[in-house]
Amino acid sequence: MDDNTDPDNDENGSNKGKFSKRKGKRSKTANLQIHNEKVIEPEAHIPSNAQFIGYKTFVVQNIEINNINTCYKMARYRLADGSIVSGQLPAELKGSHFGTTLRTYVLYQHHHCQVTQSLLLEQLREWGVDISAGQLNRLLSEKYDDFHQEKDDLLNKGLGSTGYITTDDTGGRHQGKNGFVTHIGNELFAWFQSSRSKSRVNFLSLLCADQLGYRINTAALNYMKQKKLPIAQRKSLANHPCQFFNNEAL
Repeated sequence: MDDNTDPDNDENGSNKGKFSKRKGKRSKTANLQIHNEKVIEPEAHIPSNAQFIGYKTFVVQNIEINNINTCYKMARYRLADGSIVSGQLPAELKGSHFGTTLRTYVLYQHHHCQVTQSLLLEQLREWGVDISAGQLNRLLSEKYDDFHQEKDDLLNKGLGSTGYITTDDTGGRHQGKNGFVTHIGNELFAWFQSSRSKSRVNFLSLLCADQLGYRINTAALNYMKQKKLPIAQRKSLANHPCQFFNNEAL
């Protein structure tokens, strides 16, 4: 489109200065993926001698929520020896009748957006999802061992990637009992754990993660000396080939 057809020019061809004010401004829709294009012709009659000068674009963002119900038909064959082989469901389904996108949405809404189970259940049913309250509860609480393992590994990885951490805790009552949430992290990672205590021993046990146990080191030996543990026992522990004892070994 040349200058003579710039929408910001008036009929006399003079520029009103709008372009100069917008120079360098990022287009808000420049990086959007366009899924559909619709051409809209003027309602007025277009004379045969009219010159086509291009399109004025107007991008509209929208979302689409549809039910996608899939019936997996697993082929079964009987072999000559009488055994039967069958196709297998995709591993990501984990035997669930609800797909990964639906499960992801439920987790995001409940844990990140703080949407209650009752509201989630009402919304899903309004969208035509055939689901019970018990099924929704299981979607939120079962078959997420991978997530728990990732959470458990996060603390060890985070502690190994930085030279310092910050920690804090907060408390509240749940089902008539006091509970506490401990945070350990820094600008690189954040790790949270619920427990029934906020004692020093509890914090140290959380900090140790899967390395919970007892280590014989200089600090431990000095503590034993302060508590007047016999010299012979201190020497025996100091020279012992195993310097780390987990809880199961005690």
